[in-house]
Amino acid sequence: MDGRPITILFTDVQGSTQLRARHGDRLADEMLRDHETIVRRAIGAYGGVEVAFLGDGFMTTFGTPAAGLSCAIAIQQALQSYGRDNADRRIRVRIGLHHGEAVHRDGTLYGQAVHAASRVMSEAVGGQILVTAAVRDAVAATGTFSFVDRGLYWLRGFPDRWRLYEAEWGREVAGGAVGPVQAPFVGRERERADLRRAVEDARLGHGSFVLVSGEAGVGKTRLIQEIDAEADARGLRVLAGHSAKDEGQAPYLPFTEMIEQGMVTPRSPTTLRRALGEAAPEIARIAPALRLVVPEIPAPLDLPPEQARRYLWLSMREFIGRAAQERPLLLVLEDLHWADESTLLLLEYLAPHLPDMPVMVVGTFRDDEVEPSSPLAGILNQLVRQRLVTRIGLRPLTEDGVAALVAGLGGRQPPAALVRGIYAQSEGNPFFAEEIYLHLAESGCSSTTRAGSAATCASRTSTSPPVSAWSSGSGWPGCPRPPSGPWSRRPCAAGCSSWTWSSRWPASPAATCSTPSTRPSGPG
Repeated sequence: MDGRPITILFTDVQGSTQLRARHGDRLADEMLRDHETIVRRAIGAYGGVEVAFLGDGFMTTFGTPAAGLSCAIAIQQALQSYGRDNADRRIRVRIGLHHGEAVHRDGTLYGQAVHAASRVMSEAVGGQILVTAAVRDAVAATGTFSFVDRGLYWLRGFPDRWRLYEAEWGREVAGGAVGPVQAPFVGRERERADLRRAVEDARLGHGSFVLVSGEAGVGKTRLIQEIDAEADARGLRVLAGHSAKDEGQAPYLPFTEMIEQGMVTPRSPTTLRRALGEAAPEIARIAPALRLVVPEIPAPLDLPPEQARRYLWLSMREFIGRAAQERPLLLVLEDLHWADESTLLLLEYLAPHLPDMPVMVVGTFRDDEVEPSSPLAGILNQLVRQRLVTRIGLRPLTEDGVAALVAGLGGRQPPAALVRGIYAQSEGNPFFAEEIYLHLAESGCSSTTRAGSAATCASRTSTSPPVSAWSSGSGWPGCPRPPSGPWSRRPCAAGCSSWTWSSRWPASPAATCSTPSTRPSGPG
């Protein structure tokens, strides 16, 4: 085995400590023994070699990636069947595989490939099989396995990002899709990898403060939603708060929202009261609804304003720290460009303490709405100088990114002319690219089976159609009817006919005849 490429498989029972807390030692031991039997049976069936048993997981080697993958799938399918037959004994295992060179010496396996396989496993969640490109590429020609590209990851101890793939194995997902279907997530792989690394650091006890910035509609909220889901799957508690465009908003509004979210879980009264500790009176000062859940909270101390503010900050730090000991936290603060000074000062106070806490704080803001003299700009500059914040700036999508977005929305590869038109009109802004596509689709202008018509419609997104087209009732050339979405033809105050934004978004200035090339403010 010395120096020869082998496939290395790591497994780990997710939440083994919580398993004992939930079921007790006796039942947990029985469940873990059942798990060991299932895993060892699969290892034997596919010719694997058990290198080490790690208490709640295994390190195993295989001669080929196909054998290792087949074993991983067999493990997950057997555990799924076990959970189906024993509803009170469900066990979730995460699995990672890598193929590379390793050295077997003194009963132990050494080499970078071993570390890589272990790190890949640590990025997986229960029920998931993650593999490196080396594994996927080795079995691609067989057509036996299916994979989903999960993007770029920072693997601890390695200097570069790794692209990881999830092997599909027929997992049963409880429930199903809830709510509207989102547009495909495209073009943010590097940013997502950086946020994933921050989430993993927080899970291990080393928190951070990250700010995601960009223009309206560029995809800040969508990126955070992706990371929220991954953080939740990795065991973090995700709480979110929003600032409002209102000068009269209550102080600390985003933090108040997050505290109120923490009140609405079945176990919250006990765990919440424990996390509040002696800080309860001060926390209730900004979140009075706490007294509905924990009515015995005493009145806060009567202190001078400046001293009261500092004492509240200290209380918040202690409260967040205790809550994170129960479960690591991801705190999301949206729209910080609208945040009041009290919220920003509290963030500035918390930032130096985050590296010693299992707490990740991520904020979003529109950088084009932050004046140099604004409170956010001043605090941000201070945090950057002290290296207490990581900034992630989102730029518009490339034309390839818009093509991927449109392909995801339409379920097929779009005509190049359609993509060029949407890209030119949206300038790569994902929100507007999606809106333009959807309204063209409603108008019958985006069908890839009518590429000529679609191209004609796309080319018309950047120019006003002639008035004669409307007076004759023919609409846009090549299309059954004109788009009825964000554009509407109406006279402007200057007395001419133009295409302007409909009432759904702010219209162009009344005294100007303009085309939709001037984008309005939008969400995100």
